[in-house]
Amino acid sequence: MRRAGARLPSSRKGPGEVFHKGDPEWRYPPSRASYGHVAHRAREHSQPPVIRRALAELARLVVPIRCAGCGRYDDPWCAECRSDWQARGFRCEHLAGRLDQLDGKTVLPVWAIVPYEGPHRRAIVAAKDGGRRDLHARFARSASALALAHTKQILAPGRGGRIAVVPVPSSATAVRARGANLTATIAHGVATALGARYLDCLVARSVKRDQVGLGQAGRSLNAARSVRISRLRPPRGPARVVLVDDIVTSGATLRACARVLSRAGFEVVAALTLASTRPPGTLVTAMSRESG
Repeated sequence: MRRAGARLPSSRKGPGEVFHKGDPEWRYPPSRASYGHVAHRAREHSQPPVIRRALAELARLVVPIRCAGCGRYDDPWCAECRSDWQARGFRCEHLAGRLDQLDGKTVLPVWAIVPYEGPHRRAIVAAKDGGRRDLHARFARSASALALAHTKQILAPGRGGRIAVVPVPSSATAVRARGANLTATIAHGVATALGARYLDCLVARSVKRDQVGLGQAGRSLNAARSVRISRLRPPRGPARVVLVDDIVTSGATLRACARVLSRAGFEVVAALTLASTRPPGTLVTAMSRESG
């Protein structure tokens, strides 16, 4: 923090005037970004509401706002598309072939909020690869509500130990290209909702290929050698883990993550995802909506 009496530029003070600890801007750190933020907010609030509304309408004409799900204009995410994300979700491990152990049991229980199709698919793709970062916090809230709705099943009675929420890792290349890590944001929200620890302990190996376009066998082979655990002390006593991912397709990635965590001494009790795909040959309901 700057000492009292430091000279700082400001939109509210003239050049060379002095800041003191009692000044409102003193709480901002002394960086160029902060100066710009203060000046921008000052200019923003100095504009009359009529001008602000006119500028917002002009921006909509230049860059139209469309719903991430159905494409409806003038709404970033319409109420009709949002309503499906407020449901209690469904169990989907039986839809993921790589989670089936062929003995009537599955590797772990998995919950999803929506099926990966129609407007749901378009919204997730927009959030991951379309620059719609405004949806990340919305998805995190929906995943948190899903976790709270099924807390008793996820954290089954009789299972002791601390709870940790672990995001399925994304490659560094993918995170840089997208500018954000959607899965990590969702996992943070779930950890807060469950009162659990957020533990980012899985790392995607650099040899991992993008899963898009791969079949089930290709996804399984790709996932099996694509995840490792970071340098982490083994847990003291039992430690339960809830995995979080954005989409479950074949279940190969979740299975690989569960295997790595189990070898490190964790008990993987469940997984939460935004959406689940349907296996080939199943009936897909028509859920697409055209913009009005």
